[in-house]
Amino acid sequence: MRRLIAFIILGITLLTMAAINIPGIGDNMNQGIEFKGGFEILYQVLDQNGSEYNDNEVTSAVSAAAEVISNRIDIAGVKNPLITIEGRDSVRVTVASRSEQETRSIRSLLTSNAEISFRDVNDRLLATADQLLEENGARLDYNEGQPVVALDIKDTKLFEEITAYISGLASAEERRIVIWLGYSQAYASGPNEFGFSGDKYSEISQNQEAAAKIVSDATVNQTFYDDVIITGSFSAESAKQMADLILAGTIDFSLREISVSSVGASYGDEAFNRSLIAGVIGLALVGALMIYLYGLSGVASAITLFVYVLITLIAFNLLKGEYGPDTIAATVIGIGMAVDANIIAFERIKDEIYKGKSLRTAFYEGTRKSLSSIVDANITTLIAGFALYFFGTRTVKGFATMLIISLFFTMVIVVILAQFMVSLVAQSKYFQDKPHWFGAKKKFIPDLSKGETRKNFNIFEKFDYFKYIKKFLIVPLAIFGIGVVALGGFGVATGSPLNLGLQFSEGTKLYTRTINPQFDTVQEVFEFFENDPLIGVRPDQVIVGTEVVTLTPIEIEQNRSLLNGANLDGLDLTLYTVSVSYKQQLDNDKIDYINNYFYAETDKYSELFTSNYTLNFVSPIVAQQTVRNAFYALLIASLFIVIYVAWRFKFSYAVSAIIALIHDALITFFFFSIFRIEINVEFVSAILAIIGYSVNDTIVAFDRLRENVQEFDGPKLTHADRIRLVNKSLQETVLRSLITTVSTLLTVIALLAFGSNASINFNIAMLVGLTAGTYSSVFIAPYFWVVLEDLQEKFKEKYFKGRVKLDKKSNEPEEYTFFGIND
Repeated sequence: MRRLIAFIILGITLLTMAAINIPGIGDNMNQGIEFKGGFEILYQVLDQNGSEYNDNEVTSAVSAAAEVISNRIDIAGVKNPLITIEGRDSVRVTVASRSEQETRSIRSLLTSNAEISFRDVNDRLLATADQLLEENGARLDYNEGQPVVALDIKDTKLFEEITAYISGLASAEERRIVIWLGYSQAYASGPNEFGFSGDKYSEISQNQEAAAKIVSDATVNQTFYDDVIITGSFSAESAKQMADLILAGTIDFSLREISVSSVGASYGDEAFNRSLIAGVIGLALVGALMIYLYGLSGVASAITLFVYVLITLIAFNLLKGEYGPDTIAATVIGIGMAVDANIIAFERIKDEIYKGKSLRTAFYEGTRKSLSSIVDANITTLIAGFALYFFGTRTVKGFATMLIISLFFTMVIVVILAQFMVSLVAQSKYFQDKPHWFGAKKKFIPDLSKGETRKNFNIFEKFDYFKYIKKFLIVPLAIFGIGVVALGGFGVATGSPLNLGLQFSEGTKLYTRTINPQFDTVQEVFEFFENDPLIGVRPDQVIVGTEVVTLTPIEIEQNRSLLNGANLDGLDLTLYTVSVSYKQQLDNDKIDYINNYFYAETDKYSELFTSNYTLNFVSPIVAQQTVRNAFYALLIASLFIVIYVAWRFKFSYAVSAIIALIHDALITFFFFSIFRIEINVEFVSAILAIIGYSVNDTIVAFDRLRENVQEFDGPKLTHADRIRLVNKSLQETVLRSLITTVSTLLTVIALLAFGSNASINFNIAMLVGLTAGTYSSVFIAPYFWVVLEDLQEKFKEKYFKGRVKLDKKSNEPEEYTFFGIND
């Protein structure tokens, strides 16, 4: 009874400690741009003439560009930007922004030559940094122990004139020198056709884009004749930041956008919360299933799963990871992968109980025998995780990071802690005559003292898998055939066999929401882009849909002029959702024009609905690199899985497992091709997750098969023996595989039902792939193992039939007889 009390106290303590940390975890979650909105741009760093750097210059140029980009982003007050150097001459920038206007402002700031200029409050140019400051003429300094920004003046006469003029102005509000980074001249005639009027200091309170360009607006009350300092409520960090920004004004390189992914804040907190709720529902369903199946062992599993999830999230927060749809999907998938370790152990314990062993012995034998399966399954998944991390994009790296963290804590928490909790009660005298408290059914437990033997407790116990194996092979072959026909048919009909996402095919893609009636049909959208004199290129694909938002009577009255001609039914306003795709990357002039037009279009209606405009494009270079990296990730993951399984088992096991994994990947691929679901980077994440996860089922079956082969006591394995052993192994493990798959599918289904639409393709791929993985582990991998073992046996008989082994004592060297030589 003391052990039961300890079990209860430990469980309550773990749950309490975990619950206490929940608020802190939520506060430290860093949402990615998929939820907060923002952009991800891959810049190619070129010289001032737009040419590529040579090998001797490129490294220093790219490093300098990354530093300048970082400094410029700082001026906008953006938190947690992600700036990474990729490849030979590229810098990837990921920034979360609060609005499309802020996104536009930051992008403009990064790519402009952004000259530092000194102006008065009426925007009159007083001097540029080149005229006024020494080279590297801004730095962090200290005045009476306080951080300040020191400016080293090159033209002291000019500076004297400027400060004399400013300090002599009448009002205190006018006595300011405004330092601009990338000032845009205001239009003399007012706003242009897109609603932009340039930068004005007097309008910065209403113009976030202009306000982001101001480095300093220091007050000047006297004439200065020499070097000067800018004082304020600076920390050492903020003073250095300002100095760096002033130095960042003149650049000796140019940036070319070669890939842009811009996301409007269309998902927001609601979608983020929905994804978290999906995770909680998935966790609750899995916990309930474990308790139902395994009793007290399931209680221990549910508690440790809850603790596992929270510790995994804490670790990811400490690594400053971003929570996007993929990351949350990885977290939820991790729940299923973690519970797999418990299922393997608990089913093994039940197996030993059904052999008539005591609960204490069954626990010891079950945990010992299950360890190799758990380790092998997690290591193969870990291989896929590392392949994802080293060859993936930002979102894929986030998924891989969460996957790797999950696997680590699966071993540390789920396996060790759960087994410790179960050991408290499984080794208690109180429960030795109550194995049914651990999921075992009384009617199937034999009484060895009465001579009873193991009873039939598995509904699959008598199923002859090999009897129907060829019929089961028809299903994947039929899917492959339909898939090939679909690829050919779509290729002829549309020119593209696959519905490739933008990351895999160069091009440009625009998405917007509008009430403008000229975009209410596909034909009108085609005509707009084709006939506009500044675009003049017909899109390759246009999709127009509708979306309804509800307005208040006040909003309708205030915007009656805008609503003229809009499709309004009572208080419901019909929006047109417009998606436009080009198979080519449009030139910069066209992209700038489209950006300006549709930004103005969405800004016009921003009072009526949350505007959402995005324009993404990918260059041929980036598309080729994405395809290449996806191929490398798949190839390397498969290669190392083969090596590991061959080392742990045997080469025939490894090849059979890879055939099964190829089957899973192809089933998922053909499913997407048949139903024209978009294949994007998230699809690659799903395929690699499937490869890593579905091999778990195969390894569980192979682990039992290896055990049964080792226990075989005949002279040598025949074809019939192999079939019998495969059937026996599957009969013993298929129920466990089904429970594992169901527990994982519960989390995937929860994501599909309650999660964000942003990860729907990923979840569909996981749903199809995991189902295919279970199928292949039962009907594909074991069949090919038999085939390969038979071929290996025939090879030995054909090429080594003349080599006869003589009977010798075990402590003597073996001697062979070769016919025609020493016979």
